[in-house]
Amino acid sequence: MKKGIRRLALFIPTLWGAVTIVFLLIHLTPGDPVELMLGEYALSTDKAMLRSELGLDQPILAQYFRFLQGLAHADLGHSFAYQTSVFSILIERFPATLELAFASLLIAILIALPLGIAAALRPNSMQDHLCRGFSLLGVSMPNFWLGPLLILIFSIGLNGLPVSGREGFTSLILPALTLGTSLSGILSRMVRASLLDTLGEEYIRAAHARGIPFQRVILKHALKNSLLPVVTILGLQAGALLSGAVITETIFSWPGVGRLLIQGIQMRDYPLVQGTVLFFSLSYLLVHLLVDATIAIIDPRTKESGKES
Repeated sequence: MKKGIRRLALFIPTLWGAVTIVFLLIHLTPGDPVELMLGEYALSTDKAMLRSELGLDQPILAQYFRFLQGLAHADLGHSFAYQTSVFSILIERFPATLELAFASLLIAILIALPLGIAAALRPNSMQDHLCRGFSLLGVSMPNFWLGPLLILIFSIGLNGLPVSGREGFTSLILPALTLGTSLSGILSRMVRASLLDTLGEEYIRAAHARGIPFQRVILKHALKNSLLPVVTILGLQAGALLSGAVITETIFSWPGVGRLLIQGIQMRDYPLVQGTVLFFSLSYLLVHLLVDATIAIIDPRTKESGKES
């Protein structure tokens, strides 16, 4: 209980630090959004008027406090380019990113669990080397290379799947494969390592000695007790999955928050970039809290250690 309260107490200053860093990085980056909106040859009076309307003529400290005040009222600002609230844009784009993230996690789990279990059951065999080689290949292939490769094979070569957009289930397959494949490589190696440690425990040997079926020993006892580090890595990678979606969504023109971030950067839309980066930061922090809660459910010893401390 105390451990959970400590983590919740650390959540607010961590989020404030992320907010501050995002604000400073965006506002200290060279470039004038007013010139991008009005053009390089616009009249100086028009530029000054627009800069005043947007509050960009104020000192950066005043802009920062105004930004924090807006966040306190769930106001992420007004997009320069879309001429609407950033919050409404994020709400509109969030379902696409969530859909892609869940599909990628599902693909990663479906690939990683069989590979990790197969590699752990026969360590240092040809089966183990093949599974580990596939996982290494998945980790080594970056999204900006794997995505175009899948497009060349399945969209252009086989003419079977859409190249871009979000127009049904078939449009989801390639971007989800791009994200899920790289994640599956990390997960399969963790499943193998954790399962190998568990298979060496005395209670596993005792279960075999009592004549319990092999599949039941692996699935009910060994695999269940190997999930703790796997869930931890899965939670960390799920948070990183959102940031990785920036590249993948851009490659496949997927209308999610990741692609929105790239568009905001290209248009020098300060509020939009701030809002999307804060969305990623908040999502990452919330995933970490969810992982802690899940670990406490899987392994009650974490609760006991929290009480003792």
